[in-house]
Amino acid sequence: MQRAPSLLLIVAAGLAFASACGGGGKGNGGNEPPPPDTCSNVPDWLRVTDAWTADPHYCVYAWAMNIPASRGLVVTPSNDILVANHSEIRSLHDTDGDGYSDQVQFALHLGLNHGLTMTPTHVYASTSTEVYRWPYTYGARVASGPEELVVGGIPDGGHSSRSLVIDAENRLYVSIGSAGNVDTPADPNTPPQTRALIWRFDLNAIPAGGYTPATGEIFATGLRNEVGLTIDSKGRLWGVENGRDNLMVDGNDIHYDNPGEEVNLFDTNRPGRNYGYPFCWSEGIWMDPTRAKGPRTQHLDPDQPGAFTEAKCQDTNVVVPPAFVLGAHMAPLSIVEYQGKGYPSEMKGSMFVASHGSWNREIEQVGRMIVRLKMGPNGPTAAEPFVGQSDGAGGLQQGNWMVRPVSVVVDNDGLLVFSDDTAGTINKVGYKP
Repeated sequence: MQRAPSLLLIVAAGLAFASACGGGGKGNGGNEPPPPDTCSNVPDWLRVTDAWTADPHYCVYAWAMNIPASRGLVVTPSNDILVANHSEIRSLHDTDGDGYSDQVQFALHLGLNHGLTMTPTHVYASTSTEVYRWPYTYGARVASGPEELVVGGIPDGGHSSRSLVIDAENRLYVSIGSAGNVDTPADPNTPPQTRALIWRFDLNAIPAGGYTPATGEIFATGLRNEVGLTIDSKGRLWGVENGRDNLMVDGNDIHYDNPGEEVNLFDTNRPGRNYGYPFCWSEGIWMDPTRAKGPRTQHLDPDQPGAFTEAKCQDTNVVVPPAFVLGAHMAPLSIVEYQGKGYPSEMKGSMFVASHGSWNREIEQVGRMIVRLKMGPNGPTAAEPFVGQSDGAGGLQQGNWMVRPVSVVVDNDGLLVFSDDTAGTINKVGYKP
């Protein structure tokens, strides 16, 4: 059984796509002033001392602590940070400038589990079966009114993160993960219509008592667990997907390096498209020269082929392939575009992905880090580890960090901020020129 090192998988997948696109990351051009120093004044007691960074100019520090099971993050217009956990939304803010945040409860709701987003007037959060919203006033750190049900009756169980994002047309996207590892659809020609998909709802016309899934729009299907969703500076919708576990093909165990974790680019003007699951899986690294066709290739799933074939999985008129793939079992949970001024200008346009790590790579664990996606004109061209755990000798150690990234955002100062649902911290990545 081939067990390629995880970093090789990331690099190989990136180089393969870079060759196809002929693109690379953006240069800095030398026209912008250097970013401010956001590392030197960080107190020693806040520094994450076992953190590894791709460049020694960066530092990682705990900006907030004691937030159990911290998951979704959103940055408010006033540069506060809201974080959701299982029972509440907290507002974080550093009023005295000491590098460590104060905390106040923005809203209480038992059962919140992951999703968090906002508009200038409302904050939205999800449980496994509902989406709620609270009125927001600029600068306020407590909800300015009671909660309102936006969507109810979402199927429960299985993957339950219920990620949220809102586009420029005030439409809410809600990702619903699969019920199991490889779901059985009702129709062998059609992906599941209640799970493993993204629903879309018009926030300009919320009915009394909220939407039900049936009254929304099925925006995209065939998405096993599209946990991370983001809108980039061009208004494009991106997602990151957790692929299936325990993949075997023709009796051969290839699950250590397959399927590749998908980075998907959605066309918001083309709803209803199929992204493959459960009939197809995305190639990561497959060492069988008779079957492998390169990262991103869609292959027929042996456990749930339905009425699909290998050729049908690779017909882009039927199945939308991913824009890029990360290493198997990275478990990406969020993605964000960088357009800030807190880092060197060559970082602008990059996408950053929070990798949570998975149980299904039983040896040579991977993930538990922040990954940078370099971008070309057609999408990602390469993936590089950016922040993770130090191995104590200057290198990166994957898969065992007690800091386990979940949500990554960019604050108004241009610093990456990521939540950690193991240690219950909110961490920032500073920069020293």
